[in-house]
Amino acid sequence: MTKTFTIKEGQKPTEEQLQEVREAKNRPVVFDEDCPELSPAMYKAFRCSVIQRNRRKDLTPIDANFDANRSIICVET
Repeated sequence: MTKTFTIKEGQKPTEEQLQEVREAKNRPVVFDEDCPELSPAMYKAFRCSVIQRNRRKDLTPIDANFDANRSIICVET
C-alpha cells in the first residue's frame, strides 16, 4: 500500500506521518511487474545517471557549456 502526503514548504510533518516513515523503514521492499528489481547492469546504469545528474546540478552557468561537450565515464566502485 502506498500513502502519499503533500508537505508544503515550511510545514512540518505530523507525529503520525513520522511514525509511519519509521515503521516503513523496517518493512521489506516488495517488487512486482510494475516495479521489478533492477539487474546489476540496470542498477549500474541508474547509478551512473544519478551521478551525472548531480554533477550538472553543481555546475555554474559558465561551466554548463563546457560540460555539454565533455564525456563522463562511470566506473563501478
